[in-house]
Amino acid sequence: MRKPVVGEILFAVWVGGRKLNEKSKEVIVTKVGRKYFYVSDLVWEPRFHIETWREDNNIGFGNWKLYETKQVYLDEVEADRIYQTIKSNCFDGWNNKTKLSLDQLRRIQQIINE
Repeated sequence: MRKPVVGEILFAVWVGGRKLNEKSKEVIVTKVGRKYFYVSDLVWEPRFHIETWREDNNIGFGNWKLYETKQVYLDEVEADRIYQTIKSNCFDGWNNKTKLSLDQLRRIQQIINE
């Protein structure tokens, strides 16, 4: 990931386990160091790794994940949804031969090989 700039607007998404009323919001980068950066407008001022943009909390995964824009986040959500649909409809279980024709499998193989 690229290094954020002070004053830049990013999109934060709540990925923590505890319930929080606000699940996503725009935030502003307030400080940038060599290893970490900070953002405003969250419940607290967490620090994020510059390399991964994941919150640093010293215990497992953080509660917030940052994206460059809301659209980047929505694209990731859509890609995950499409992948899960394909996986569950086509490749779920031991016997999936009846779900797709040979022609469909060949077209999928062509797309994968691109």
